[in-house]
Amino acid sequence: MLRNFGIRKAPYKLLQNIYQVVVTTHQRIRVAKDDVAMGEEGQWAVFWYCIRRRFPSLRGDGSAGCFRKRWTWSEMSQFDTLEISRRGRVVTLAFDRPAVLNAFDATLHTEFPRALAMLAAEDESDVIILTGNGRAFCAGGDFGWQQSAADDPGSFAVTVREAKQIVFGILDCEKPIIARINGPAVGLGATIALLSDIIFIAESAYISDPHVNVGMVAGDGGAVIWPQLIGFARAKEFLFTGDRIGSLEAARIGLVNHVVPDGGLAEAVDAFADRLASGAQSAIRYTKATINVALRQLASTMMDVGLGYESLTNVSRDHQEALAAIRDKRRPLFGAAFLPEGAKERL
Repeated sequence: MLRNFGIRKAPYKLLQNIYQVVVTTHQRIRVAKDDVAMGEEGQWAVFWYCIRRRFPSLRGDGSAGCFRKRWTWSEMSQFDTLEISRRGRVVTLAFDRPAVLNAFDATLHTEFPRALAMLAAEDESDVIILTGNGRAFCAGGDFGWQQSAADDPGSFAVTVREAKQIVFGILDCEKPIIARINGPAVGLGATIALLSDIIFIAESAYISDPHVNVGMVAGDGGAVIWPQLIGFARAKEFLFTGDRIGSLEAARIGLVNHVVPDGGLAEAVDAFADRLASGAQSAIRYTKATINVALRQLASTMMDVGLGYESLTNVSRDHQEALAAIRDKRRPLFGAAFLPEGAKERL
């Protein structure tokens, strides 16, 4: 292979560096010791990212261009559930299922981490904005998709792998990520927003993680990030109840950075993104990487546990009851409410 690069006798140091690229790529693709079905594009994105990290002097100038993957705009725009737009060195990645408030289905859950990997690896941007098209940022998991996972528990293994891709994809992306919460950020949508580096929220928007209200554990990253932002006591209250948090209260307790009037949200986010894009990129990126060491270590210890518990609740009677209640437009009956009157009296 080295001869293809014009190298006949490779020095030991070069071989050692190439070996480290292979090891690093393998570790990143496995994500917390589990195989990741991120697709060929996402795996190549990780590979070229690791190549550039190990060989920073290489550029796509022809001779060394073989070391650098350059994503074309058409490659980066081939998503069914996402919209990617560019303004200078700032890229906006928008959830694009406005008819269902940008709720996650199987396709979006697969495409989102793939798009993150591509944007992290490409060279034409320095800042990423996450937002949603339409009235919502993201309404969490689509109930039809949740029902499918409950009916076919084996399919939930794919969801688990992709959930880790999403969390670690945000934490490992060296480019600063700004969440522009234009409407409700619920469940997984809240997790993605809160894992972002800087969070702007419209005055009319709210944040909630109501996993428990559908009989599920917030194992997709909510249990990781909420306590880090607002402390364990508050995090437990909101994750136990699924209560909504308005924009002003979210800012007061430290859940978000900035509250902006609805009409000025895009302008405020663009101005801040431009400020970051005009800054010292290496310093910004390495600062993020340093801060996220602790978050990544925490996620590495918690994600498998949380997703394991979420997998158990995926097949629980409470979850099936919650989904049935949504279909029937009634309140769910959890726990002891399932039992006959005589059995409840004996508890």
